Amino acid sequence: MDKVVGEGPLSRAVSVLRILANAGPTGAALTEITQQVDLPHATVHRMLGQMISLRLVHRTAGRRYTLGALTFEFGLAAAQSFDLRGICGPHLERIAAESGHTTYLTIRSGNEAVCADRREGSFPIKVIALNIGSRRPLGIGGGGLAILAALEDEECADVVDSVKSVLAEQWGTSEAEVYDQVRRTRQDGYALIHNTITAGVSALGLPIRDSLGRAVAALSVGTVSSQMSAAKVRSMSALMRSRALAIEAGLHAAGTP
Repeated sequence: MDKVVGEGPLSRAVSVLRILANAGPTGAALTEITQQVDLPHATVHRMLGQMISLRLVHRTAGRRYTLGALTFEFGLAAAQSFDLRGICGPHLERIAAESGHTTYLTIRSGNEAVCADRREGSFPIKVIALNIGSRRPLGIGGGGLAILAALEDEECADVVDSVKSVLAEQWGTSEAEVYDQVRRTRQDGYALIHNTITAGVSALGLPIRDSLGRAVAALSVGTVSSQMSAAKVRSMSALMRSRALAIEAGLHAAGTP
């Protein structure tokens, strides 16, 4: 949970926006939001009312809450400064076309991994494990695990320490399990998970680094586990690595850090 008791109003508002971003177009009910932020019902209701007046939040006819129009406008403005989606789009298309599977772009946001874009492949069984805008702690999912494993040891430990309670409470993953996955990812050169989030689904992820070598994003592919043979993992990881390198070159050419 995003427990924000004792923090300022801005931190509380950001926690609510994160919950709504993760809820997607269906939104979240007041009770759901209250439970996740661990604040009194009246406090959350008052906060939502203020955010609605600022167009940060929208209340649907079904009395659920979604992100408001102003958040979309902010996103458009930010995209002009850092067009990672634009740079990565053609590479996502290529991976999806050549692999046949759903391909995701995940970006790092503090201790979380945010799905920024996705492309669907031609494989008849579609695996849509992430909605654009959804958030997960670093270490969860192919992309989040790829980013976490690419961090330096000290930073990786700081992230795990910060999210370990969320990993245990919401994802049923222990600190020891995360470190074991990080070790295997570093050893293999890619993140590979089987049946850890959705039964029968596997994911493969590789990090994207900026010009300073920092892991800022990741490419990942999700598919049914029966399709993730050892040979398929080798071919897809090679394809994704070549696309990640091309993206990194594109970021450098565009003048991003």
